[in-house]
Amino acid sequence: MAQQEDNETEAKQSKFVEATFSLHRGQSEKLDMLVENYHSRTGKNITRDEIIRVLIDGSNLFMIMDRLEK
Repeated sequence: MAQQEDNETEAKQSKFVEATFSLHRGQSEKLDMLVENYHSRTGKNITRDEIIRVLIDGSNLFMIMDRLEK
């Protein structure tokens, strides 16, 4: 049983690449607000990491260029 759990943990860990970045205080607060609002509306928990992955998956070059050129 312990071997199976170790294999499952290892499989989950291998899906991700660790990334480190810094946020402004307001961005961090907004991220926390998204976590809380998601939980309030769905009754489900979500992590800050999951939100960042959703945002990355839903973005494209044009969105980034539009935002940075303002």
